[in-house]
Amino acid sequence: MYSEDFYKDIFGDWTQVVDITSLEPILQFLEKTKTPYTPASNKIFRAFWECNYSELRVVIVGQDPYPQPGIAQGIAFANAPTKGWSPSLQVIENTLQGDDLPFHAFDPMLIDWCRQGVLLINSAFTVEVNKIGSHTMLWRPFVAKLLENLAIKKPNVVFVLLGSQAQSFAPYIAKHGCTIIEAPHPAYYVRTGSDCYPEKDNPFTKIDEALAEKGETPIIWAE
Repeated sequence: MYSEDFYKDIFGDWTQVVDITSLEPILQFLEKTKTPYTPASNKIFRAFWECNYSELRVVIVGQDPYPQPGIAQGIAFANAPTKGWSPSLQVIENTLQGDDLPFHAFDPMLIDWCRQGVLLINSAFTVEVNKIGSHTMLWRPFVAKLLENLAIKKPNVVFVLLGSQAQSFAPYIAKHGCTIIEAPHPAYYVRTGSDCYPEKDNPFTKIDEALAEKGETPIIWAE
């Protein structure tokens, strides 16, 4: 058993929605496994460190961390700047470039989004190196409880589920009446030969529209 202080050090105010019971066996597994996984253990929960719980406005859920070594940063879709752009992040950047935003203004680490109250997490917080989906079921109870707790504690938050894996968590959110936006995962457009989200599926436009309906200011996705 890990101590209460241990979890407080990791999550701070997020302990209000983090389910320790479902997280404990995951941490024990990761501590014991000899199979390489990513992101590094000191980056797994970075999304919580960069986004202030009290300022949370949007939760974006993806699929797995990038499975290649050294790419995943503990923030969904974020890309280590020195590793080049991942295809999924390039789709996101291209979508935002539709507003004629300068390329250099887009932060591949997505820290700017986090600081505006956007929590960027995946359906699994870790993955075996080069083995997509390998930790999906390991993390599912934790993620399901996290999203449900957020829906209860933060009913005005906009939930964005990208891809079928993320969308499978919709029932945990919907039963509490929260706003849910669903769109394909950006990797879908990579596979189908597109380089950006079409207008009808653009989740970033839909997020800002949902925030406006709640009287909130839009997210500055790039500047």
